[in-house]
Amino acid sequence: MAATLFRNALNALTIRDIETFDTLSSDFAKRKSDLKKEHTSVHKSLSAIQKLQPDFVWNGENSQVLKDLHTQLKESYKKESKLKKDTQKKLEKEQKQLQAQTAKDAKARNKIVSEINKLSDTGPDIINIPIEASLDDLKIILKTNKDKLSALAKTNIQKTSLIKKIQAIQSSYVFTEDVTVDSLKDILSNLRDSEKTQKTEAKKCQNKKDQILKLDSSFDFSSIPNTLTELDNTLQDLKKTASLNKKESKTYQAILSKLNKLNPDFDSSPYTTSLQLQNAFDDEKLRIKNDKTQLKAQQAEENKTGSKAPKNKFYQNYLTWMKTEYTEDHIKANGGPRKFASQHWSKLSDEQKKDSSAQWNIMALNRATTEPEDEFE
Repeated sequence: MAATLFRNALNALTIRDIETFDTLSSDFAKRKSDLKKEHTSVHKSLSAIQKLQPDFVWNGENSQVLKDLHTQLKESYKKESKLKKDTQKKLEKEQKQLQAQTAKDAKARNKIVSEINKLSDTGPDIINIPIEASLDDLKIILKTNKDKLSALAKTNIQKTSLIKKIQAIQSSYVFTEDVTVDSLKDILSNLRDSEKTQKTEAKKCQNKKDQILKLDSSFDFSSIPNTLTELDNTLQDLKKTASLNKKESKTYQAILSKLNKLNPDFDSSPYTTSLQLQNAFDDEKLRIKNDKTQLKAQQAEENKTGSKAPKNKFYQNYLTWMKTEYTEDHIKANGGPRKFASQHWSKLSDEQKKDSSAQWNIMALNRATTEPEDEFE
């Protein structure tokens, strides 16, 4: 468009414009030179831009705009190149890492597979490894079987420990091959309970024996079964016997006390049971009663006939009785009959001296009742 206008302007020049030709020529030359420079610069920038962006279409932009655009494209190209380079390096790095991880995983996989195979060879069961198993799957398989073997080893240790404890209590105990930890615990618990029961029973038996020996120090334990029931029955029998003996002794002592009050000189040694002693007491009581009755009758007869007994008849009775109670040598050694009798007689009360149950009075009464018969004979 500018060229067309320029041509039209040239055709419109007249002679009147001749004076301006030099000026116009100079301006044209300068404009031409500027346009050539601009053209060269534009071509250069355009060429540089199209190297970076081949599909670029020039739309009449001046050189400065193209330079700026070229600068922008260079910066963008640098960034893209750097990004591509960085991306490539990253991809290469990731590839190397992937290869290294793959190699590492393969090594780890082989190691885990080897460990699983060892477990399979040494363990109780064969371990099957799926072909499609991943590394994580293999780790789970290995851990599961390790835990299983660890638990089995722990169980075997528990079993061994429990078996030793059981055999310490009962060495002959027989175990089944499939015995479990729980069943062993039950066996041990039952044996301990049984052992505790036996110890408790043995302690109770010994206690019963000690009690039996307190009641009968010479008891022969071989004569009865050594069981708690039998020992207890024996102990109860001895306790009953001891109770009866105690009661018998108490009864015997009560009768003996009454008999001693009745007749202090009565010899009770021949009577060993309370029944025998009671019969003796009754006989003695009856005899004394009869003697008193005879004495009263004698006194009544004497009063009736007018015969009087001497005032010291009770002392005479004692003196006569003493000669039969002590030996002659004993009496002489103690001062003679009268001195010896006087010493003892003075210690008695008046009631004791005149007591019809006293031996000396009974002896005198017996002599009085028997003398007529002797004379008759």
